[in-house]
Amino acid sequence: MQAYWRYRGKSSPRDEAGEQWHLLPFHMLDVEAVMEALLKQVASE
Repeated sequence: MQAYWRYRGKSSPRDEAGEQWHLLPFHMLDVEAVMEALLKQVASE
């Protein structure tokens, strides 16, 4: 197992499963999606 699967990232405030965290790779994908949306918004202004 890759080491990054052992780490967790925050979820806000609780996800559908009632957890306050999720695995780091999924957290990183969430952060990337928000950043992409922000950059698209800034680029269109």
